[in-house]
Amino acid sequence: MNEPIRVEDFDSRLVFFTSRDQTLLDRVEIRRVQGGYKFKLYFDPEADQTHGKHYWITVDELKGKFSQLTDIKENITKVTYYTHALNPLQVTQTILHHAFLLLETKKWWWSLEKNSEGVTIQRSKNHRYVVEHYRREERVTGLLLGVEEKKSSKTRNVSLEDLIDILLKDGFILQEYDALYFNCQHFAEEVYRRIAM
Repeated sequence: MNEPIRVEDFDSRLVFFTSRDQTLLDRVEIRRVQGGYKFKLYFDPEADQTHGKHYWITVDELKGKFSQLTDIKENITKVTYYTHALNPLQVTQTILHHAFLLLETKKWWWSLEKNSEGVTIQRSKNHRYVVEHYRREERVTGLLLGVEEKKSSKTRNVSLEDLIDILLKDGFILQEYDALYFNCQHFAEEVYRRIAM
């Protein structure tokens, strides 16, 4: 019989495990991030490449720099809300999960998300790379869980420029990540609500 479930707090994320999971936990690096939030946007225009440039863009330079790196007039045609486990030992994502958005344009697939490191936008010609990877590393999946699509919608007439305006106007980049009051789920839900039909 397993011991009662214990709860530990790592990097403001709740991790559930039983005593039999301890050997798995010993092999998992879980680090506490203190003061790790960057008030910048991380942009990877080549997320499907093993090597390549990525950019840290400040709020002040966001619109200008982003327009140099991509066609900001391109329309977003579809938005999809995805979730995945916070750690490899999870067996359910009912409450505890990371949320992010997949955006589709005519030429590209994009992911948009916020976590304790900041806001990230990734771009790829193949949607798999931005759905299954975060900053060129595989996304965390639980013991029996993968990356799950939760909902999808066509968008209002929204361009990438409109999206950047939403991120800037509403302070989504400058609002520090908070596990309880403004986390990845709040961010993804709010942006989804603004651009979905």
